Amino acid sequence: MKAPTKVLLFSWHSWKNLQLILPMANFLREECNCELSFVTSDTSGKLLLGLRGFSAYTVSELTLAYAGAEQPPSDGLDPRMGELDLKVDWLWTPPNALPPPDDLERSSPAYKDWKVAEFRRTYFGLLRDLRPDVVMTWNGTLAVTGCLTELATHLGIPVYFMERGLLPDSLVVDHEGVNYRSSLAGPDDGPNTEQASGSFRVPPLDGTRREQLRSYCYQLKVAAISVVNTGQELDPEELRQSLGL
Repeated sequence: MKAPTKVLLFSWHSWKNLQLILPMANFLREECNCELSFVTSDTSGKLLLGLRGFSAYTVSELTLAYAGAEQPPSDGLDPRMGELDLKVDWLWTPPNALPPPDDLERSSPAYKDWKVAEFRRTYFGLLRDLRPDVVMTWNGTLAVTGCLTELATHLGIPVYFMERGLLPDSLVVDHEGVNYRSSLAGPDDGPNTEQASGSFRVPPLDGTRREQLRSYCYQLKVAAISVVNTGQELDPEELRQSLGL
């Protein structure tokens, strides 16, 4: 019998986030012979996942478990990692499990470097111990998730990114990233077709992929609702009156 595929998956602890991920997680476990382990941002997420039979670790307990582990090699790691967190004051980062050295200010580049090094040390130890076949994460743009996918890639582990789809209660899984980093947006190092507009790249689409996208756009229009509230129609005269034009 073939050994289960080991999947390591990061999810925020909120029930709203888990509600989108759990149907996929159950499918992978029950239909695809996958063994799932979760990393989540808070104990409440760990408890919710445990009640559904999943193994889960919080970022804080992993940080403590790998406090004395070695740092990964720095070659090939992104020196800009954590810059977004610095701009938003680490808004979505779990509380520190270990105190920063020398009372570093959260708004300082030195704190960013320390925090990123902490994430990298933690995930490097986890990935080497757990040895997953696949790593999946929500969004992936913040250091708490980006360091995980960065190190997985560094170790040659396939990576996938998840985000809410435009249709309500839908989940998008992409091997490149989400939003402007997605495979649909195309690479940011140059156009990969004859058409390019600004920094947005239009990737080549085969017939099947093109029909899937057309079907998705049609569903958005028919449903007249999405997470960005598209598909609504307004009478031109009513619009002019509401805007005072």
